Amino acid sequence: PPEVGGIEEYSNAIYYKLKELFNNRFRAYVFTNEHHADLVSIKKSRYEIINFLKLFLLILSDKNRSTIFWATTWKVALPLYFLNKRYIVTAHGNEFLRSEFLLNKFAKLVYKKAEKIICVSNFTRERLMQKFNQLRDRNVVVAYNGISVKYKDVISNNSNDIKTIIFYTVCRLEKKKNIYNAIIAFNQLLNQHNINAIFKIAGIGTDEERLKTLVQELSIGENVEFLGYLNDEDLLL
Repeated sequence: PPEVGGIEEYSNAIYYKLKELFNNRFRAYVFTNEHHADLVSIKKSRYEIINFLKLFLLILSDKNRSTIFWATTWKVALPLYFLNKRYIVTAHGNEFLRSEFLLNKFAKLVYKKAEKIICVSNFTRERLMQKFNQLRDRNVVVAYNGISVKYKDVISNNSNDIKTIIFYTVCRLEKKKNIYNAIIAFNQLLNQHNINAIFKIAGIGTDEERLKTLVQELSIGENVEFLGYLNDEDLLL
């Protein structure tokens, strides 16, 4: 369940969609100290090697050769690699871009053996292919992160009543997210077109003050709103 950020939220969304699609033909393994009736819960240890062994033993107990595993980050795919299981894996970015030398070696093995690698952006795909140049091009695909399907009814019900164009982003406010250039692009849009638009930015992070300073320098404070951290209930504007 989500505790920190992107990968947790991503895994959570993937779980609920797969549960909807496959029902009883689907099983999820999750590291958590809480009990969930529909999950195979693994009590998380602070020692990574113990977590690895726990997951290894659970996967080993699956004797169905037709099972396809989906690891939402490469580290939890390591047991799948060593057990010669069929799997796909998601690549997000930092988990392979910032890895140390030994971890890079393991990551390369995991990615190379995966039946599919799902990248969350074209940028991630390009960097992955650059770093691990032996990957087969056809095995590396892009599936963009997008708004959860649970919000689709709200969006469709309100899409015909647009008086103000709202640009809305939800992420950690860090330099790598490139919100700085998004604000510059938004400012150019305001200057070039006579439109009524607002840029709402949800999230907190180390780049927050720099972004707020940029908004002041561009004099677009009336058009840019910093919403801070929002829980799920408040994400809908």
